[in-house]
Amino acid sequence: MVEPLGSKMAYMVTPGNHELDPYDSTKENATIYRKRFIMPGNERYYNFGVGMVHFIAVSTDESIDSSSTQGVWFEQTLKEINEDRETWPWVVVFQHRPIYNSNKNHGNWTGEYYEGEDLKLGWPDYFESLLLRYGVDLVLAGHVHHYERSWPVWERNNTEHSYTDVTKPVHVTCGHAGKGLYKWEWKTNKTVDT
Repeated sequence: MVEPLGSKMAYMVTPGNHELDPYDSTKENATIYRKRFIMPGNERYYNFGVGMVHFIAVSTDESIDSSSTQGVWFEQTLKEINEDRETWPWVVVFQHRPIYNSNKNHGNWTGEYYEGEDLKLGWPDYFESLLLRYGVDLVLAGHVHHYERSWPVWERNNTEHSYTDVTKPVHVTCGHAGKGLYKWEWKTNKTVDT
């Protein structure tokens, strides 16, 4: 499915729960992902520029708190991009799981998990604070099998009801690659897996 397009142009991806979580249904721990998709940097999180847009890929199945390797890298990357916003006026972050999502099957991604006895955080608290501090314009996500676009938003309820002169990122969930979209059932007012 990817080969016809990916053989002719750059096809930039970020891993998700099926690629990185050894306890998920595939139990493959990123082996297939790493062999099929050769990405820059450490291949799980990286950045690159195209035209006037700088893209940053982050891995939502790894910690992004202020002391994590990815969290430190993410903030440093945003700082470097912001030093040259004349070259990169647009900053787009892309990731697997959305932190904003109205689908009741998945909810908003909090990223809370335990490593031994330690509770790891960062999604969305630290991550989202960096989005606002460094002026990220757009956050693209998948995982949830539907399409949704937010108003510019920060801290769940702090929204701007306009796309003109925004100061907060817009979040787009476009999670229909590889599987059909969830079906909306009007009778139950819920989505169902098809």
